[in-house]
Amino acid sequence: MNGLSKKLIIGTAQFKIGYGITNLNKKIDNNEVKKIFRLINNNNIEYFDSAPFYGNSEKVLGDYQNKKKIITKIPMIKDKIITKKNIIKIRKILFKSIKNLNIKNFYSILLHSSTDLLKPGSNYLIDFLHVLKKDKITKKLGISIYEKEDFDKIEKKFQIDIIQLPINILDRRLIKNNFLKDLKKKEIEIHARSIFLQGILLEKPYKLPPYFNKFKQTFLSLTNEIKKKNVPMLNASLNFILSINEIDKIIVGINSSQQLNDIIKVFNLKNKKRISIKVPYVFNKKLLDPRLWK
Repeated sequence: MNGLSKKLIIGTAQFKIGYGITNLNKKIDNNEVKKIFRLINNNNIEYFDSAPFYGNSEKVLGDYQNKKKIITKIPMIKDKIITKKNIIKIRKILFKSIKNLNIKNFYSILLHSSTDLLKPGSNYLIDFLHVLKKDKITKKLGISIYEKEDFDKIEKKFQIDIIQLPINILDRRLIKNNFLKDLKKKEIEIHARSIFLQGILLEKPYKLPPYFNKFKQTFLSLTNEIKKKNVPMLNASLNFILSINEIDKIIVGINSSQQLNDIIKVFNLKNKKRISIKVPYVFNKKLLDPRLWK
């Protein structure tokens, strides 16, 4: 299966109403969820990316999937100084997640906000995470980043097993300067996320919200380039990521069973063509960073 069961991670944020700028006020209905998990089971997909703040996604996942390896995230700590009270709260959240997900332990626990490790009192958080790993509540620990600088600040403070980072056809910032190769030398497992840029890469440019009008030329250039390759944008997006050898796993958000079926077909293709993109590098954070979208 070309590593499908080991490489593909199902993102579950789409089970929450309003996740993704192209998915506002939408939620996958129960019948569609059943179809999605039928495909998941039939293709032996085991990895899931979840979080306690993804609506009821944990309970949905707990009900439908028995054989699963869960990557979860610790919510951002809003306080400027981390105290033991914060750790007690996080512990309650994690063990509630274990119950909701119907699992014994996590594959990995990530920090949703890696900058928490830089706050005063972060030693409480680091010690707590090490205890979770020692007690086999989780197999691995890691961080989710947006930029290389996030990693540079944290690397010396915290032993990182896994890193989640954004990479897609437009957002190639973290591919430059051998950053991924350096991560592999440190034996860090790399998970690519935002490979469809919260779904906007799969939308027709004219269907995108008004905010993206200022990036119209970028989308048109990309669309025209992909048309020359004579492949659907979904295939091009996935093949681009699959061609990067350093990436260990790929997180995909699912809006429908048809979309998951299309993704599985791409993974199972025997001959995957490397997609060479001639679109200029994009560095505008107002396009690449969903936190800045309005």
